[in-house]
Amino acid sequence: MTYKAKAARYKVDEVKALLELINEYPVIGLLNVENLPSQQLQVLRSKLRKNLLIRVSKKEFIRRAIEQAKDKKDFEKFKETMEGMPALLFTTQDPFKVSNAIRTSKSKAPAKSGQTAPFDLVIEAGPTPFTPGPIISELGALGLKTGVENGKIVIREPSVLVKKGAVISASAADTLTKFDIKPMDVGLDLVAAYEGGLIYGRDVLGVSPEEYLLMIRTAASESLALSLEIAYPTSDNITRMIGMAYNTTKNFALQQNIMSDVVAEKNIEDAERAAKAIAAAAKYDPSSESFPKEPEDREDKGGEKNGKAQQGEKPAEAGAEGSESGKKEE
Repeated sequence: MTYKAKAARYKVDEVKALLELINEYPVIGLLNVENLPSQQLQVLRSKLRKNLLIRVSKKEFIRRAIEQAKDKKDFEKFKETMEGMPALLFTTQDPFKVSNAIRTSKSKAPAKSGQTAPFDLVIEAGPTPFTPGPIISELGALGLKTGVENGKIVIREPSVLVKKGAVISASAADTLTKFDIKPMDVGLDLVAAYEGGLIYGRDVLGVSPEEYLLMIRTAASESLALSLEIAYPTSDNITRMIGMAYNTTKNFALQQNIMSDVVAEKNIEDAERAAKAIAAAAKYDPSSESFPKEPEDREDKGGEKNGKAQQGEKPAEAGAEGSESGKKEE
């Protein structure tokens, strides 16, 4: 009876301690430490202690503490995100900064039998450091096509050893280790985070800052385009809207030849260009006060000379005839 009373008291105290931390901190994270070695957990605790408080407890104690936290809005829904071996994280920092700090603190580790492949685990084609022996049959049993070149085993073509989401077998884990493939991330697994009545899942917390910036830029660009399309004025688009409206009315006036300042200006410019083209064709010098004289035709000049000569000759002939007749009369 005494032992049971002590055990029951321990449960109550543990739930009470968790509840006090939940009420104290504005940001609470839910971790999964199922595949995290205890030594690695201690290292991470020490590394992140400045900004984070991690409390590992039994799943039932965490569930009861969450259910009793009535001061936080919709906090009871937080228990629905528990998975694996849960632990609670307490902080005053922004949950996305916490997620980024946890993500950057992870390190690569070899796969173990029974773990789930985080992505397709591929053995690439190429030479290996292995000499021919029993390992050839081991690789063949896993579906790898092998050969021997220069006394070394060669992988003929790339092959997916374990597909994403599949359980890694002991033989596959051993082969991955031999090829020095470390697909597993060792570190804290932040499943969800609670702040101000909102619960952020792993899919949201796992987005990198670069991806967020790209998403913000895309959203800003698309919202600006939408506001312009529906003619919804804002401080960000009003200048562009005025410019678009001016260009639209200007083009309409020009197309319909509606007299306005822009149409008059264009007509004047067109007239000026036409006048310059005519002047250039006529070889007109704007600095001169009169147009250039038309060139005289050479043939006309010759005709005029011949005409003058003929007119001059006729009187001479007449004079000669007169003199001759005078002489006869004498």
